[in-house]
Amino acid sequence: MVADNTFGETNFNPDKKDEKILCAAIDYRGVIICGHRHGDCYQILKSLTGDIDKSKLPDRKKQGFLTSNNRYVGREEAWIIALDNNQIVYGLGASKIDINIQGIECANKEILISENLY
Repeated sequence: MVADNTFGETNFNPDKKDEKILCAAIDYRGVIICGHRHGDCYQILKSLTGDIDKSKLPDRKKQGFLTSNNRYVGREEAWIIALDNNQIVYGLGASKIDINIQGIECANKEILISENLY
């Protein structure tokens, strides 16, 4: 699934309390590519672009999630949305990180991983 807002938002729901996390997504040059897990998003990207150089693939900073309001959100905001909607099913403790991942300062922050959802 590839999503972008070029043609407007068809399922926009301005009430954020009803917003839910739908699936993993990556941001590739402003085009949001969705999949079951982030690895699936990368496979879709590779199939769309051909043999893309690994150095040109989006890094972890560009990994996030698509919401029911057709919004791309980063891992931290996704965590809050999923928590507010009781979507965290697995690995509650696995999402609390205290490290620096590829330049992202993650000291004592909670981020959503797709494994939390399904």
